[in-house]
Amino acid sequence: MIQFLNQAIVSERAGLRFQIYLICGLVGTGLGAIVFTVVISLLVPQWKWASTTEWKWSSTLGGLFLPTLSGLPLKDISGRKDRIRALLFIKYGFERVHSDPGHVEAAELGRLEERFWQLIDISLGR
Repeated sequence: MIQFLNQAIVSERAGLRFQIYLICGLVGTGLGAIVFTVVISLLVPQWKWASTTEWKWSSTLGGLFLPTLSGLPLKDISGRKDRIRALLFIKYGFERVHSDPGHVEAAELGRLEERFWQLIDISLGR
């Protein structure tokens, strides 16, 4: 059971990291395209980017990355953090039970198992 909890915690943390990297990458790409366009138009005035279609194209490209954030499930980040905390709580409870099995009541072990399965049911959307 503890091994499964460790794997679930590692999986949740990896998913959280991926979501954060994805969001940062999209924001960085969008802002980078906008900043690149502005810097080029200021440094190379003979290109006259402000009046060409390249300026419009690059600013549109940069502007498209930022609104994509509205399509990302940002609320899942806090949900993942909550699931990690719950998994750690249950894991520490099971570790305590396994470290000193003589002092643990059967009811406490039953409550831990019940919380574990409730968390699994919630994670699976049942």
